Formats: sequence, C-alpha cells, structure tokens
Amino acid sequence: MARVRGLSPYSASQALLRASGGGRRGLLDALKAMLASATGEKGYLYHAGAAAHLSPFEPVVDVDGDRVEPFVPFSAAARAWPGSVPATEPGKGRDVELLQDGLRRREREIEAALSKLHSEQERCLESGQVRLMAETLLVHTSQVPHGASSALLPSPYDAGVKLNIPLDPALSAHENANRLFARARRLKRGLEEVKGRRDALKEEKARLEAAIRTLSDTGDADPARELLGPEAHGQTFKGRRASRTRIGPGRRYIEGGFTILVGRSAVDNERVTFQVAGPGDLWLHARDHPGSHVVILTEKRQVPDPVLYRAAELAAEGSGARNESTPEIMVTERKWVKKIRGGRPGQVAVERYRTIRPKRRI
Repeated sequence: MARVRGLSPYSASQALLRASGGGRRGLLDALKAMLASATGEKGYLYHAGAAAHLSPFEPVVDVDGDRVEPFVPFSAAARAWPGSVPATEPGKGRDVELLQDGLRRREREIEAALSKLHSEQERCLESGQVRLMAETLLVHTSQVPHGASSALLPSPYDAGVKLNIPLDPALSAHENANRLFARARRLKRGLEEVKGRRDALKEEKARLEAAIRTLSDTGDADPARELLGPEAHGQTFKGRRASRTRIGPGRRYIEGGFTILVGRSAVDNERVTFQVAGPGDLWLHARDHPGSHVVILTEKRQVPDPVLYRAAELAAEGSGARNESTPEIMVTERKWVKKIRGGRPGQVAVERYRTIRPKRRI
C-alpha cells in the first residue's frame, strides 16, 4: 500500500481489494473502474468500526461487521457524512452553506413580495370602478352641490344602480371628476407595472429553485453565484441588497454588474446627474416627491429588470414616497433631464419619462 502514491489509505485499500490477480495491471484496472463509477449520481458511506469513509464509488467490504450505506446523489452522502457538507471545492463547505442561505433568503423575499403584489393588483383592479365614478360625476355635475364631501348619483349605464362617490369639498364636481380620471389612469398603469414585476419575480423564483437543486444535487455553485451577484464572493448574504462604498458623488451601489449612484443631498443630486451621468445613462426619481436623484451607469448596455427595480427601490427609499407601498418612480435617459435656469441645486425639469412601481422591501 505504501507504493500506491497520491491516494488516501481508504482509496488505496479499496483499489488493492479490487485488483484481481494483483500486479500493476490489476491495480491500474481497479483504479480505472473506481474512477468510471464515480459519476456523482450515487454516494456511499463505508462504516468501518467508529470511522465513516465518504466514497463516490461502491466500496468493497473487507471486515465482518463493517457496512455500506448507499445514497442518491453523492451530495446526499456528503451531507450525511459526520461533520461534512457538500462542497464545490476542497475546504469550501462553509461557502456552500452561505450560498444556500442566501438563495433561501431571497426565495422568502420573493414569496413575500409576490403576496404583496397580489394585494396591490387587487387595488389596481379598481381602476374601472374609479373611472365609472368619474364618468357619473360628469353626467350629473348639476346635481352635485358645491362643498359636498360625497354624492349619491345614479349610474349612467345601469338603471336602478346608484354610486356613492367621495368628493373633495374644495373642488367643483368637474374638478373632482378630472381627479378621479387621473387616479383611474394611475391605477391602470400600476396594474401593468404590477404584472411586469410579478412576472419578473416568478422567473427569478424559478431560477432560484433550479440553483438550489443544482447546488444540492451536484455541488455546482455557479448558478447560485450568478443569481446572488457580487455578494456571493463576500460570504455574507443579505437578500439581493447591493454592496456599497462611498467614493465620489452619491452613495455607490453595485447590482448585477451595474453601478447605481444615489444623491445624498441637493448639491450631491446635481453632481450625480450632471457631472457623473452621461446622456445615455438611466435617471430615476420619485414622481411628485422630493428626494434623491438615482443614476444607473449603463456603459451602453441594456439594463435588466432586477437592476432597474433595485434602482427604483433606492429612489423610493431616498424620497418622500418612502412610506408608500408602491411608489411611482420616473425613469428616463439622463439627456431628457434639464437644469432649471435660476433654480436651486438639484431642481430639474424632465422632458420625457415613463414610470414604474417598485415593491418596497420588507
């Protein structure tokens, strides 16, 4: 056995037990057979007295009382091996544990977000009812007294049906109708955003489940590291929160390989927007609320939805919309953002934009 170099005592003894006929040729054939059977599809624990040996090939029992315990796949045997966990590399068991924790934590976050999105979807489905109230007000403006806080009016479409419509006493019936029309439009846009966000989360959840299976069954950590991003290399997982440094203007986040800058003050907002961001970079800001300017440095790349929605979350967190469940965030290329002549630092006019509604983190 001393001449079988490069093998553990257990593997060497197994090779010698398999080497029928003895000699170099028999030992070489035994080693080849052991290697061919070590596919990862099965694993074994060879219990020899108080010791347990982890084996990717089926062991040959040499001593009475010893026993072999089979597992499918090999990672299951590794988990059952006393004091071990499956590892992608020697000595990386702790890394795998951290990856598994990160994947499961993100999976729980997605479940919670999907639950809240369902509630938000139900609220946005009220857009049709809100529009009906607006149309009813327009039809019956002459019947609404000025200063009323509500009005009970017959539906123009369903005979015998009356609608109780809440009103702003400071507005006229026509102004209240316009306000309801605007709300209906926002709810309709929100419904589209909720659907897009829900689909993206479901897709990410499917990838997470596949990565968890791959990590457990084969020990391949690449899909997990790809999903968890740069934080997967730091052995600390906090969902998908980006790593952060404070170099130069704005708080700097790294998400999915993209740099996100968040202004920390009015002056910092101006620096982030007009000194750092280029014309083709993406600019985000909470609509109708004061707050941070957020920029994604695209480097002429297409920005994936997870990065875009993370930047939108940061824009919401740094604004007056931080307490809203689904804040409305403006998204545009920086070239459409203009400084207001004579305005205070950070005051801008946005010529063209679209809006998205990120889900606030719990």
